[in-house]
Amino acid sequence: LIPSSASAPTPSPLCAALPSSRPSRASKGELRVGVGGLVVHVDVDAMFAQCHQVEEPLRLSRHAPLAVQQHGDIIAVNRLAKACGVEKRMEPAEARRRIARASGERGAVVH
Repeated sequence: LIPSSASAPTPSPLCAALPSSRPSRASKGELRVGVGGLVVHVDVDAMFAQCHQVEEPLRLSRHAPLAVQQHGDIIAVNRLAKACGVEKRMEPAEARRRIARASGERGAVVH
């Protein structure tokens, strides 16, 4: 909560350049409503890896590379696995090789 004595933050120049949320007329009589505000892009690729690390903290260290596989593909990797060269949609066997080469026994590929 913001204390009542605190002033509201000043909008950045970027926000001033965003379209307003007022309705506008499009071609052929269609009514379009713009979405004003700020668009935030959050990369949550590692979320599944983090979930596994939270569920099994003794087995899966937060300081080791981790990739998650599903249906024969890698679907999520943490930042340490990305640094080892592991990517989404990679074959799990290749991901295991890259993690083992870079980190020894510390990293893992989980299902």
